[in-house]
Amino acid sequence: GPFMIWLEGRVPPPILVILAGILNLGLTTYSSAQFQPPWALISALGILSGILGIGGMVACIHCGTTIHPRNPHETKVLVTSGAYRFTRKPMFLGLMLLLSAYYLMQPTTFSPFGLLGVLWYLTRFQIVPEERVLAEKFGDLYLQYKQTVRR
Repeated sequence: GPFMIWLEGRVPPPILVILAGILNLGLTTYSSAQFQPPWALISALGILSGILGIGGMVACIHCGTTIHPRNPHETKVLVTSGAYRFTRKPMFLGLMLLLSAYYLMQPTTFSPFGLLGVLWYLTRFQIVPEERVLAEKFGDLYLQYKQTVRR
């Protein structure tokens, strides 16, 4: 309905991830999980998160287009270089990896649901509307890119 359309692109992805992290932190006093993953895994996720996130921003800035997720209409160029050769959404993937690393550092019984919830929300209210705009704006060029590079 109208509310679902209104939600599209409303909450900036970094804010959503921060809110999910704060909620998880608040829940650690109630449901701390007895699970200690290796620090190497947490570190690897954090480093990969930074590489993808910063790589995505650098590629967009280098191509002279917007990095602001709330304004997909302002996209001037379809970026397919740099981090965008490996994933269509490097900044979103970077945020999800960062949230995963945090959830592994502070595991609660909520953590897997928080991760799935953020992933669902980002897909439904950010990625799908953004991809709709890119398809309208770049047509076959975007559809071809979409077929060759995974989200």
